[in-house]
Amino acid sequence: MGVTLFSWQQVKKREILYQEARFQLTAKDIVDNIEKRLTQHEQILLGSAGLFDASPTVDRNAWKAYVDRLQLAKNYPGILGVGFSLLLKPDELARHEQAIRAEGFPQYHVKPVGKRDLYTSIIFLEPFEGRNLAAFGFDMASERTRALAMWQAAENGITTISGKVTLVQENKGKVQAGFLMYVPVYRKQSKPQNVAERRAALYGFAYSPYRVDDLMEGILGRGATGVEFQIFDGTELSPENRLYDTTIAAGTTVGQQHLRFRTVRQLHVFGRQWTVVLSERYGAPQDADIEAVNNLLLTEKQLPQVVLALGTSISFLILFLMYFISRQRDAAVRLAEEMTSEIRESHETLRRSEERFDFAVRGTNDGIWDWNIVENSFYYSPRVFELLGLSENDLPQGLDSLQALAHPDDKAILQQQLSNHLQNHATFDARFRLQVQGKDGTEWRWFNARGMAIRSEQGVAVRMAGALTDITERYKAEQMKSEFVSIVSHELRTPLTSISGSLRLACGGVLGDLPPKAKNLLETAYKNSLRLGALIDDLLDMEKLSAGKMQMHFEVTEVLSAVELAVETNRSYAEQWGVGFDIQAQLEHAFVRTDPARFQQILANFLSNAAKYSPKSCNVDVTVARIGSMIRISVRDYGPGIPMEFRERLFQKFSQADSSDTREKGGTGLGLAITKDLVEGMGGKLGFESEVGKGSCFYVELPEITVTAQNQPTLTEQS
Repeated sequence: MGVTLFSWQQVKKREILYQEARFQLTAKDIVDNIEKRLTQHEQILLGSAGLFDASPTVDRNAWKAYVDRLQLAKNYPGILGVGFSLLLKPDELARHEQAIRAEGFPQYHVKPVGKRDLYTSIIFLEPFEGRNLAAFGFDMASERTRALAMWQAAENGITTISGKVTLVQENKGKVQAGFLMYVPVYRKQSKPQNVAERRAALYGFAYSPYRVDDLMEGILGRGATGVEFQIFDGTELSPENRLYDTTIAAGTTVGQQHLRFRTVRQLHVFGRQWTVVLSERYGAPQDADIEAVNNLLLTEKQLPQVVLALGTSISFLILFLMYFISRQRDAAVRLAEEMTSEIRESHETLRRSEERFDFAVRGTNDGIWDWNIVENSFYYSPRVFELLGLSENDLPQGLDSLQALAHPDDKAILQQQLSNHLQNHATFDARFRLQVQGKDGTEWRWFNARGMAIRSEQGVAVRMAGALTDITERYKAEQMKSEFVSIVSHELRTPLTSISGSLRLACGGVLGDLPPKAKNLLETAYKNSLRLGALIDDLLDMEKLSAGKMQMHFEVTEVLSAVELAVETNRSYAEQWGVGFDIQAQLEHAFVRTDPARFQQILANFLSNAAKYSPKSCNVDVTVARIGSMIRISVRDYGPGIPMEFRERLFQKFSQADSSDTREKGGTGLGLAITKDLVEGMGGKLGFESEVGKGSCFYVELPEITVTAQNQPTLTEQS
């Protein structure tokens, strides 16, 4: 019994220590969760500030789309909203109010009304509903507590939270303590280094308002920890500084019962110091434990029987435990043997898989490379050194050393494709020449490199791996094919031009009046000669694009003028099908960088296809619109639409929805494939929308540029 009591005392002490450690851990979790959630909210505001840096313009719709994407109610419960407050000078106030009223808010004005050196009006706040409507137009700098936090954030370029305030949103229900978090937003392309420069470059503030009770409930839930705590703004524990108090919410007060544990922690959050007081009370279970221990204190007369009974019970218990442990040991041994067998089988399976991979790589005759982008180090398989005729010591580490082997004419293309893959996620499939060490000296051979980057959670490429293939013989064959196509096309074009001209003259009446059957035959032959000529032209264009020989002469092009020219050029063709063109939206003074001739070819393809597939007496809609930083030119017809089974091969060569010899519409099946390559060569994007029975819309998007005083194009950006 003495051992039992001693053990009970030790267990009791350990239980108390455990409970205190659990309380301290719970207290730390509460403080850490508050700090973690505030840090997450800071990231939201930093992203909001980044929206101004990354976007040409940020309007009310863009701000709403950004905040809706965050799903605040689901991912950040307790946050009241995300807003933006614009910095205004007195001479800008009237113009600013007129601009906001013009957006559909006729009652808007900056409040409170009065003359001040600077104004900071809340113009965006999402969700823009309920309590948040009261904050629209409020000048937060007009109140001292808010102003101190705002100027601290602006002058130091850091995130700052305010002291305790009553939010303007407190217009109904229980009034809660509140505070605000600010992130300064500076004007584009400004990099202020000191206080004066930061004040001069200040554009406004991304901010979030918080009702503390709602925020804590969103972070911790209701009564989930069993620990009561209070939060005070600053170090003074006074009712005036109290931000939050669970004892008030529970209807109790500190001091009603004896506290079992209590701790005070300081929380430094974004320029403010909060004091968090956490406590735990004695409960009924503790008193019941003490009563149970008292019942174990038996009289001396009963002690021997109790000791015997207790000793016997413990002996049988130990015997049972030993038996149980023995059984568990046998089971553990069997489990270990099974796991060992599985590990061996897995190792054997992995070895066979590695062998198959090695055989597959050898079978493809490709070299494998692996680039550690962070360390700029390379791994090359032995096949790479065989292809280059080098040893491992002849090829130093680093990207520059490999590019040094590339042909001078191919270095820029290789670097551009690599950059597009790493920065813009484009496919990396490059052709270039490398200097190879052969038996008779060095020579230039063509290689194809394919690869894919592995990216971090932030989307930054940290590693890239792929294969290297010697395609010299294939390249020579392609060159021979290209020359053959060019020669054949040239030999066909000369006689075909003569034939078409003769047939055109015959159809025009140079031979006099012809019998109807003969005239029909001549007209059919003339139309087919024109189709054959168009096919030859498309074949030549496609071959040039495939071989990379298509030369483009880029100029600054005014989009609407180019579209109007294309419409006038193709209007007579549309009239043959009984169709007209209608330019619905006119976006003036929009400029793109294109090859004018090829741009007209793209538009002509869109317009001719739309005319062919439109019902008679129906107009084709041509639209020019601005989509973000892109200019979109759309051509919509109201014809039969594109069948679902044909859409996947719409931009492939010789693809036609009706490929029979008796199809009603003409065409070579190369137009859209050529158009796609031309658009991509201009840095644009091609797309379409279609609904069977209701028509199709083909569009091209090109980056918009602005024209400077010297007529030099520069990327459009927010002023």
